[in-house]
Amino acid sequence: MLEDASQFSPIQKVTAVNKVTSKGANSLDVIDQYTESIFEVTKLKEVNYVLNVLLQSPKSISAYNDGLLLFEDDIAKQIDELKPEKDRRDGLLNKLMGDYVNIKEKFLKKDFIPDANSTLRLTYGYVKGYSPADAS
Repeated sequence: MLEDASQFSPIQKVTAVNKVTSKGANSLDVIDQYTESIFEVTKLKEVNYVLNVLLQSPKSISAYNDGLLLFEDDIAKQIDELKPEKDRRDGLLNKLMGDYVNIKEKFLKKDFIPDANSTLRLTYGYVKGYSPADAS
């Protein structure tokens, strides 16, 4: 996944990945070295340490300094920076979706149920009543 992110266009770069890949000429080698070293030293993979030390108090978590958490923090900061633009675009798309549904109804000249959550719904068969023959 980091290798994929390192190949993003300049306007789509992930800051946390750039910090990693900027440390060498061959980004794929640098990513391999980074992941090996960070997983070698992290204590987050040790269940007993996480349960018995880190999860004992919020203070112990905030005091814990780990490369994986620092990487995640960089990603979270970038997500927070991008959120206002994402929200603005989502608002525009929601309005356009309403317009699209209205136009589609007019074009098809019939009512239909719009897709509520981007899932494909298939309905088939005939529903009719029944009376159980073997029920008592």
